[in-house]
Amino acid sequence: MNKNIRGLTILEVVIATSILGITLASTIMVMSRIAGFGSGNEARSLSINYAQEAVDAIKNIRDNEYCMFFNADAGTKYENGYFDLTRDATTNQWALTRINPQPAAANAFRDIQGMDGADNRMRQAVGMDTPNTTGRRINIDSITGGRRITIDISWKPKGMPQQTYTTVSDIYKWKYYDQ
Repeated sequence: MNKNIRGLTILEVVIATSILGITLASTIMVMSRIAGFGSGNEARSLSINYAQEAVDAIKNIRDNEYCMFFNADAGTKYENGYFDLTRDATTNQWALTRINPQPAAANAFRDIQGMDGADNRMRQAVGMDTPNTTGRRINIDSITGGRRITIDISWKPKGMPQQTYTTVSDIYKWKYYDQ
């Protein structure tokens, strides 16, 4: 064996470079996954908050317009169907507006108030700039002794499929006892 040979062979350099490249690539992939999970969890958390906000607003409307809210007859203000939830900027009061004509379920999503203005946390959380990919759909149906509120929050993160969070709340007539 010749003891005067110094340095590395080409093969050793190629193997070392390959191992280093694989290690760096896997580290970058793991870091991007972690970042994706963080924004996905933030969007999911915000969607739960938007759904709870809608349930609370509808309960407030129920308390303020009790008799009208439980009247689901055709042609009444709160007949069964899809609604848009808005808040008046001057009075800070919530309002439910029936969407007319009633759209197909897929077309009933409405922008969540505030998402296009200064409070666009949901759009930032999922990293999207495209309008009409995030929204809230509110459906009110009659059930025995009350109303069933179904709220869907939908969002589409970049490079991922559409995601939806659904909450269902049954609201009953609690103020007056029907005999």
